[in-house]
Formats: sequence, C-alpha cells, structure tokens
Amino acid sequence: MNIVIIGASGHFAYALDGLNNNDEDQTIAFAPGSVNEETDAVYKQELESHGLSYYDDFVKMLDEQKPEVAVINPHYYLNGKITLECLKRGIHCFVEKPLSFSLAELDEIISLYYTAGVHLTSMMCLRYHPAFYAACKAVEEGLIGEPVLITAQKSYKMGLKPEWMQERKKFGGIISWVGSHSIDLIHWIGKGEIKEVLAHNTTVGNKGFGEVESAAICFYRLANGGQASVNIDYFRPEKAPTHGDDRLRVAGEKGVIEVMNDKAVLITENQEPTEIPMEDEVSMFGDFLNQIKTGSPCRIPAEDVFDVTRLCIKSQEAADSESAIKL
Repeated sequence: MNIVIIGASGHFAYALDGLNNNDEDQTIAFAPGSVNEETDAVYKQELESHGLSYYDDFVKMLDEQKPEVAVINPHYYLNGKITLECLKRGIHCFVEKPLSFSLAELDEIISLYYTAGVHLTSMMCLRYHPAFYAACKAVEEGLIGEPVLITAQKSYKMGLKPEWMQERKKFGGIISWVGSHSIDLIHWIGKGEIKEVLAHNTTVGNKGFGEVESAAICFYRLANGGQASVNIDYFRPEKAPTHGDDRLRVAGEKGVIEVMNDKAVLITENQEPTEIPMEDEVSMFGDFLNQIKTGSPCRIPAEDVFDVTRLCIKSQEAADSESAIKL
C-alpha cells in the first residue's frame, strides 16, 4: 500500500517505525497540514531521506498520488478537517489525537466513516505499551474482579511550546492532548460505561506559554457504581530521567493492579505482589496496516476512537464550565 503523511506536528514517527522490516508498503509523499505549519526542517531531517515527494498542498497530494493510507498529524485543530478530506476520497486514516475538538465535526466524521468503507484509528499509544496493555488485559480477564476505582496519571515535561500551541483553539487543551491516553484506558477498563464527568484545569505555573494549561484533573462516575480519575500535568522536572511519568492503578473486589516504571504488578489477598507477564511490543501502525489487509481488529478500533474523542470533548467542556456533565 502507498502511504502519505500530512503534517509533522504530532507522532508521524509511529508510521515510519511501523514500516521497519515491511517490504509491502511504502511512504510516497508528504505535505504540511496548513500553509503556516513549519515542516521544512522535519522534512529535510527525517522524511526526505525516505524518498518522500514534497507537496505544498495536501489536497493536491491526495488527488495526484491517490494513496491507500494517510498519516494525519497537522496542527491539532486540523485533525478532523483533514480526516474528512481523506474519508471523502476513501483513504484509510491513521490520525493523531484528539480526532476532533467539536462534537459537530466528530458526528460528521462518524457519519462519513460508516459510508466510506475504510479503516480509521488514532495514536493513543498506551494500548501498545506492554505494561499498560498487560494490566488492562488482566483486568479484562477478571484477575481483580469488578474494577471499582481507576486512577491514572500523565505527567510530562513542559518543554518549549511554539506560538501556535499557546492558543487553546489550536492546541485543544491539556485534557485532550495529554489526558486522552489515560482517558482511553479508563474507557477500555470501564467498557465505555461512564455516566458523568467533573473536571478542572489551570494555567498557573505554565511558564508563560499563553493559554497552555499546566495541570488538570478529571473525575468520572462509572455505570457499575465505581469511580475513575486522571490527573494530568506539565510539571515533570527537566532533570527527570524520562519525558513522561505515566501510571495506572485499578482497584477491584479481588485485588489491585498497578502500572509504574514500565511494570505491571498484581496484588491480591492470597498473592504477594507479582509482576504480570508482558508481551513483546507491537507496532501501532503495523497493527493498523494488518487490520486493513486482513480484517483482524487492531487494538484501537474506530468505535473506541469516536467514544474517547467524545469523552475528551465532554471532559474539556466540564472543566471549562466548572460543572458536572452527564454522559
């Protein structure tokens, strides 16, 4: 299959990594997601050597190259718009998260998706992290009984934020950009049965980066009577050994599963803390290409992408309105 890349503001490297040792598929062309997306340096450093043709206009690229697959990672507020352009042309979509910032656009994407006859997934990578995947599968297999309390953490270094990312309408907010990973796990563990969200965010301590929130917290009421929360921040110190500190704790009737420092640990009344065996890491993009070719579902089906995107939008709305929102 022929693959094009639109934009370079997200995690297009997932696609390049997913093509390692893959002789069947190839990336053939690249275009920015908008005229003001600065991509020259990325193209020359990381894409030109892969033989990708350069286009100034992604629509022209799509119409001339007629690819089977598009990797979509422009300035985040354009994710939905570009996805719609690809769906209209019957192109499979590997999209940066969040898929959309608005419910109206999301509904348009969903409607078109179900008539386009293509595949779609989003770059919510924690399902492909061996420790998080092992933990969620263990919960799914009933090792701790009914999950009652889910707590998740996403903590990142602030780094430098370009000017466009300092505008909420273009960046989308810390809940959708950073928190979506953990929100996805809560959705998976809770089987999508979430009844209500209450959230709060702040720009205090954001190092002067405009409207970028420095921290946020979301609380969810689960349909089974349980609760879930995710805390998100940009306060991880620059001296920390890794960019992110991702954690998960799921407490159930029969025990607790915790993920920290790339390990998943199970604790029950009858069992000492035990590391849960982990599978080898699977390529997210490779998994998606396999779904297109064989029909075997990838770990993040389109239906989950739509549900989690809606949940992120509602969570951001709850934070902005400072009120609980029924789901």
